[in-house]
Amino acid sequence: MADLKRLLKLQEQVQDMERESSRAQGALDAALERLKEEFDCDDLGEAEDLLKKLKKKLKTTEAEYTKELEAFETKWGRATP
Repeated sequence: MADLKRLLKLQEQVQDMERESSRAQGALDAALERLKEEFDCDDLGEAEDLLKKLKKKLKTTEAEYTKELEAFETKWGRATP
């Protein structure tokens, strides 16, 4: 009788794990679909490459902004709040 209870418990755990796996797969599929729709990335590798490019562009843009702000402040002075 104890073996039957143990077997039923294991069966329940397996079913829980299968449901959890299905939910995780659904979430992954939804995330990949969103990557495709919003960023035209077919997989995680493409998304990581795009992220690297965007981070590099952000750094460049921040540097340009800082340079232009310094030039503005040199010419016109600092704004006071």
